[in-house]
Order: sequence, then C-alpha cells, then structure tokens
Amino acid sequence: MTLLVELRANCVIKTDLLVSDPDWIPHGIDIKSGIAHFLRFPASAFAGEGFLADYTPETALDTATISLDELAAMQPEAGPLHFIFHTAFCRSTLLARVMNIDGVATGMSEPGIIASLASAGNAGAHLIEPCLKLLSRRRTGPDGAVQAVFVKPTNHANSLIPALMHAAPDAKAVMLSNSLSAFLRSVNRKGLLGRRWARNLYLEVQSYAPLDLGISPQEHFLLSDLQIAGLAWLLQRRWFEANMKGTNGLRMRSLDSAHFNDARSASLRAIAQFTGLDIATAQIDRAVRSEIFQTHAKLGGNYDLRKKLASADSSSPVFREESAMVEQWIGQIAQQAQVGANGSFESRSLI
Repeated sequence: MTLLVELRANCVIKTDLLVSDPDWIPHGIDIKSGIAHFLRFPASAFAGEGFLADYTPETALDTATISLDELAAMQPEAGPLHFIFHTAFCRSTLLARVMNIDGVATGMSEPGIIASLASAGNAGAHLIEPCLKLLSRRRTGPDGAVQAVFVKPTNHANSLIPALMHAAPDAKAVMLSNSLSAFLRSVNRKGLLGRRWARNLYLEVQSYAPLDLGISPQEHFLLSDLQIAGLAWLLQRRWFEANMKGTNGLRMRSLDSAHFNDARSASLRAIAQFTGLDIATAQIDRAVRSEIFQTHAKLGGNYDLRKKLASADSSSPVFREESAMVEQWIGQIAQQAQVGANGSFESRSLI
C-alpha cells in the first residue's frame, strides 16, 4: 500500500517541472477528458529506431498528465525549431535520426503529440503553439547545447502544415518526397496492410486537399489498390506544392529521397545552410559514416539485407506491369491538374 501511495504521489508531476525539464515531452491530448499526456524521454530515444509515438516508458514515473487548460497556459522558453514534412516511404525517419548530431541538433521522429493534434482538429488548434514550444526545448546533448530541434511529424498530420508553420514563424521546413515508382514499390512490399494504408491515406488527403477526378463515388470502387496509392502520392505532392506557393513557401525547400541518399554530405550541408546551423565538415562526415545509414531506420537490422529480402518477396512481373500503367495514368492526371506545371516543387530544391 505504501509503495502504491508513493507511486501515485510521484506521478503527480508539477506543471513547472514539465515546462522547465526538456526530457518531458507532450505525447498526446484527449479533448473529451480535457487531459494532456506527457512522457519523459531519455536522450537515447531520439537517435533510436522507430517512432517516438510508439515509445513505451520503463516505469509509471516517466508518465504525467495535466489538464488541457494547463497545457494551453504553458510558456516554456522555446528554442529554434524546424520541420521535416514527408510523403511516406522516403527516408524521412532516416533523416530525422541522422539529425541527432551532438552539439548541433536533435531530431525527433514522429512525436505522438503532432498526430494527436491533427486528430483533434479545430478543438486542438489553440494547443499547437505551446506544444511546439515544448518540443523545441531539447537543447542539450553529450557535447553541450544543440542549436535547433528538427521535428518530423507523421505524414498523416500533413493537414497541419500551414498551422504548424504559422505557430512557429521562424521555422524552416524540408519537404521530403520520392518518386511515384518508389512509393508504389513500398506500398506493394507491405502487402495487404500497405494497400489498405494507401487507401486510408487517399481518403485523408482528399478531406483537406481534394482533387476532383471527375468520377463518381461509386466509380472509386473500380480503381485498383495501386491506382489509389498513386493518387494518394499525387495529392500529397500537390499539397506540398500548394504550401510552397503559399505564404510560408519561402521557408520551405524540397528534397528528393534518392538525391538525399546519393548525396548525403551535400544534403546535410544544404539543410545546415538553409536552417542556419553551424556545423563542421568533420561532423557531417561522421554523421554520414555512422551506422544509422546501415541500419533500417524503423525496424533495425541491416538495411540493405532487409530491402533485398522484401523486394524479392514482393516484386513480380504482374506488379511491374501494373505499376508502369499506374505511373502513366497518374502522369496524365498530374498534367491535367497542372501539378508541377511551373516547376515550383523542383525549383526550390535543397540540392
């Protein structure tokens, strides 16, 4: 009984500690109950595999809850914050992990609070600014204070891009994407769950950045899984272009996943220059030679081996034929919708 009382007492964390200690990060909000959840993250969590949204604390002492009113009233001392927005399956987790450079930056891969804010919609809009300020506080590393925090939200929260950029007026954003063929291969490798995921993504993006295809709701049922996946990719790219043409466009730069992989040092230098990081060549060299590039960013293990096995299991002449047809079809839709017509996406590329 005494231990239980002690645990309950310790879990009631004072609000001022949540504000001052950057190890405590907002994890999620519950609009109905009026509660905000916080987790205490060790420094090792940020460069590790997987997403912060999936992190499980070791003990109850690493969890805390406060009211949404308390969260809204928080005024933490914010630091420089930047974003990595992405269209999925494009090495965004890898980039977030590699941005954990001692004394330079901290990278956060998909903190749960961003997805939670997106799910809350307008009811959570007033909480975006304090949450971003709380995320930006991770200012220390083994070699001292870092210069900035890079947050990579889930692409399921891309509807929040304008709101996130507005709430962080000094933030820069890397708009990371890949080719349609690479996107379709990734969806196919994940089998039934990947195809279902793509259909869900299409419905999401159509809800905030719709494109009239000139077909009825019933005719959508006639589209194949890969056609829907291709549309989900196109709508995301279109949404990125719309944001890069908008009010916050000058604070955004595109980065192609393949270019990032082929020119790792140049990509990191370009990101550093764009966001104002002071980083030495030796630090970039260490980052690109680190084991992070050899391990799977989400699952761990050897990346090349995992990719080889996955490709062998999922590739087939039937898929390659369908993929080629979908790419041609999406290209025609993109031309009609004038996606990429003025080159705004590519013209504002980091490299």
